[in-house]
Amino acid sequence: MISTAQLSLSPLVLALQAIYGAAKTVNEFVDEQIEKLKTHTDETIRASGRLLEGAKYGFGIGYITPVIIQIAGQLILGNPLAAIKATVAAATFSNPIAITCAAIGAIYFGWKALSNEERDAIIDRITQAFEIGAELVKSIMMYVVTKLGDLVKDERIGEYKKFVTTAAHTFGRNLSDITRDLGDKMIETKDAIGEALNSTGEFIADKATELKETVSESIDKLRKK
Repeated sequence: MISTAQLSLSPLVLALQAIYGAAKTVNEFVDEQIEKLKTHTDETIRASGRLLEGAKYGFGIGYITPVIIQIAGQLILGNPLAAIKATVAAATFSNPIAITCAAIGAIYFGWKALSNEERDAIIDRITQAFEIGAELVKSIMMYVVTKLGDLVKDERIGEYKKFVTTAAHTFGRNLSDITRDLGDKMIETKDAIGEALNSTGEFIADKATELKETVSESIDKLRKK
C-alpha cells in the first residue's frame, strides 16, 4: 500500500486537492472535510460526513479510503482527473461541501449503473495509484452504496441527485448519464422541451412586437401623406 508521503504526491490526490483549492496535507484535508460535513445544519450533508468518517476507520487504511471515495466519485461524474490545471479550471463549479456530496451521490446512483468495463477502468486507476487490491476498491464502493442508504432517509436520498446534477453539468453531462435511469432521462427530456417551447414563445412574442411596431410606423407614415 502507498505510504503517506507517496499519497501526498499521487497525481490523483493532487488533482483532487486542486479541485478544493486545498494546500494542506492529505490527513488535514480529510479531517477538515469530515468535521465540516458532520457539523453541518443539513441532515443530508451530515450523513456524508458520517459516511466518510466510517470509511476512514472501517477499512484499516485510514485516510486513503475517504480519498478513494471522492476520486471514484469524480471519475464517475466525468472529471478525468488527468491534469491539475485542467481540474482546477473545471472545479470552480461549486463549494467544497457540494463537491463531496456530488462524489458520494455519483457512487450511490452510478456505480452499479456502469458497465463492467467502466467499473474496471476506474478500479484500475485507483489500484495503480494507491497500490491496493481491486477487491478492496470494490468493497469501498459497495460500502458507499449500502451505507448511504442506512444513513439517509428514503425521502431525502434524492437530494444527492441535485448535487450530482450540478457537478455533472460542469463536465457536459446530465444526471441520466450517471444513473442510466430512464425516469431521469424522461424528466430531462421534458425539461428540455419546456425550455425550448419557452424560448420559441419568447421568439414569437419578440417577432410579433417587431411586426406591430413596423405596422404602426407604416400607418403613421401614411397618415402624414
